[in-house]
Amino acid sequence: MRPNAMTQVDDVLETLAMLNDEQRSLVLDFARMLRARSGTMVPDDLSPTGEEYMAWQAAIDARASRALTEFRRRVEAEGLSPDVELERAEWPEDMAPGSKSSVET
Repeated sequence: MRPNAMTQVDDVLETLAMLNDEQRSLVLDFARMLRARSGTMVPDDLSPTGEEYMAWQAAIDARASRALTEFRRRVEAEGLSPDVELERAEWPEDMAPGSKSSVET
């Protein structure tokens, strides 16, 4: 039997109460990430053609543009250039040409 939504909310609140501030912050960051992710998924009832889809796509593009602009602002506020390219001598060993590294896990 699946618990109802209020029972699930009560469970979450009870669990959050047992966490310290850092753990609660991590849980909230994760919840925000999930909420943001669900906002970028194509709704099941939206046809991938037509005006509604184009409007949805435009909203996603605008959101991505705002996120990238904010990231650039934060990088520049730290005194860094988001456009800088690392010299190959600065690359980690596993990124060097001819390295035997792999992205497989």
